[in-house]
Amino acid sequence: MTVHALLLPIVQVEDQSPGDRMGAQRAAAREALRRCALIGGAPEHGWCQDKRSAPLPLEGFHWSISHKRRLAAAVIAKVSVGIDVEEVKPRRNRMLFDEVGSEREWNLLGERSWPGFFELWTAKEATLKANGVGIGKLAECCVVKRGRDGRLVTEYAGEGLWRVERIEHNGHVAAIALPHDSVCDVEWHVG
Repeated sequence: MTVHALLLPIVQVEDQSPGDRMGAQRAAAREALRRCALIGGAPEHGWCQDKRSAPLPLEGFHWSISHKRRLAAAVIAKVSVGIDVEEVKPRRNRMLFDEVGSEREWNLLGERSWPGFFELWTAKEATLKANGVGIGKLAECCVVKRGRDGRLVTEYAGEGLWRVERIEHNGHVAAIALPHDSVCDVEWHVG
């Protein structure tokens, strides 16, 4: 089974208000989802969320979207799935390293760095989304292993392991979380 993920560049408009910019990002994420559905043989429309904004499966397809100022992302799969995208750029507060990862997790990544921070962040955020919960549950998600292939394995609330696939594109990192035991290939598309 192939899991399809799509990254969609967002065209910037200089004089956009913050509200209009956020609206454009959300619209781009939905367009990425529509295009991803077409690639993956899923329905083009009808993707809904529950009261907590968690994606509801449609005709056996699970889905997730994410967006930043310059890039939107979407993924569709026949198994639970989550996606996150972040622009890799340093922040002023290095204390975020301790808030996002434990000493054990940082040791798995090798060193504390901003690229490592965003690898850790996107892995955890994608795992939370795959479980239908938000960032408020960050403390219940941890990286438990880094494979020889560089892939991370996460765990959420002690309820199972998640395989994390990632890609770097145009100054961003995107991560997808899939059930660890799922037999799926991930195919990334840029559109």
